[in-house]
Amino acid sequence: VGIPSADVPISLQELKEYFTKISPELGASDDAKRAALFLSIPPMPKVVRFATPAAPAWATLTTLAASSLPNWARTLYGWPNLPGAQFATAIALRTTRKTLSLIPPAIAEPPMLKKARIRWNLEQSA
Repeated sequence: VGIPSADVPISLQELKEYFTKISPELGASDDAKRAALFLSIPPMPKVVRFATPAAPAWATLTTLAASSLPNWARTLYGWPNLPGAQFATAIALRTTRKTLSLIPPAIAEPPMLKKARIRWNLEQSA
């Protein structure tokens, strides 16, 4: 992605040191906060928002995504760091992963991925 390999942390310790070093420079601008809100509550047609489970499902996933950020990142956005939140988030992430893995690939995989696999001769066309 254009980052010199010498600048890329290669261990967890180096990653922690990197974030400690740059943390004074980090912040959540008003634009970043508006983008987070937009992603949390995206525009949807009224019929989708109120007549389907799309809005609550989306809200659940975006809350889980925000909860999985490290404490320092949540603090930048003014989000609380509650006791036990990391434990609850870890359980929710595992549950979500296991639940999503139950969806058959024919449903879960985007049609574009299937077409790409066929183009690359990784899969037979139906």
